[in-house]
Amino acid sequence: MHVYQRQASHQPARFDCLIHVGMAPDSSYLCRKMGTVSHGIYGSPDLLRQHGVPTNRADIRSMLGVSHLRSGIPEVWFLKNNGREQLVEYEMRFRVHDYWMAK
Repeated sequence: MHVYQRQASHQPARFDCLIHVGMAPDSSYLCRKMGTVSHGIYGSPDLLRQHGVPTNRADIRSMLGVSHLRSGIPEVWFLKNNGREQLVEYEMRFRVHDYWMAK
């Protein structure tokens, strides 16, 4: 299994199956929706004891976070509040280029 953060050239004989999050880069692929991806913000019990559980965007903004870089650009956090998406800024303590490192 290979995980690519950016578009890579895939030779048809090299892979039996390609999984993309979002739109497939090549319209000649046979595409099937496999599920829905959702993201969340998580904090360790120790962090939440020390800083409290955030209840609004200002609380999150004051906390330190790990930023996932996509092609060198930090991912933006959009959170839903009463069905409305809101941009949430946060202080980046660490920046990683691999999603699994951010976990």
